[in-house]
Formats: sequence, structure tokens, C-alpha cells
Amino acid sequence: MSSMCAATREGRRDARGEAGFTLVELLIVIVLLGIIATVTVFAVRGVSTRGKTNACLMDRRMLETAAEAYLVGEATSSPASEADLVTAGYLRAPSPNFDFDVSGNVVAQAGNPNDCV
Repeated sequence: MSSMCAATREGRRDARGEAGFTLVELLIVIVLLGIIATVTVFAVRGVSTRGKTNACLMDRRMLETAAEAYLVGEATSSPASEADLVTAGYLRAPSPNFDFDVSGNVVAQAGNPNDCV
């Protein structure tokens, strides 16, 4: 019996002489990994929403800049449509998120799937 107590004081070893982990140690590691995973999930939860919002803002700014460049480059005072901006080379393609109203202002499309405002 005393030899068994001596073996537990030296640490648990298997038949090959290697030390192992106790159940409590393994449970502590699992709990810590769970806490780290939870913190990570909550930290990255709003990334896609912020990305969509920033994409909409950049799309709007791009249209406004292209419209201003069209007015300066074409030496005109009449507002351009998106088709005019694409034809003149100021845009590659019409915006899927925004349109121009009759006075040349950028407005969100009705029923926009990206919910740009």
C-alpha cells in the first residue's frame, strides 16, 4: 500500500513511464477553450453588417464623385444619369444600390436587397 501512495505522490504514470492528465485538468482546458470560443463569436458577430454598411457608403460616394467628374469633364450643367456615366467611362456599370433622381441627386433604390439608405 505504501508503494502505491509513493507512486501517486510522484505523479500518475502509465506502463511506459509517461505522465498523464487528470480528468479535472482536461475539464479545465475544455472550459477555457469554450470561453475563448464564446468571446471570439461575439467579437466577430457584427462584421458582415458593418461590411454591408460600408459597401453602401462607398457605392454612394463613388456615384457622387463620378457625377461631379462628369459635370467637370463634359463641361455641362445638366445632371447625368447612370447610363451617361457608364457611356462616358466614369463608371464601369450602373450601381445595384442607388439611382439618380431628376435633379441628379443620388437616392436609394426602392426594394434594394442590400437595404442601403
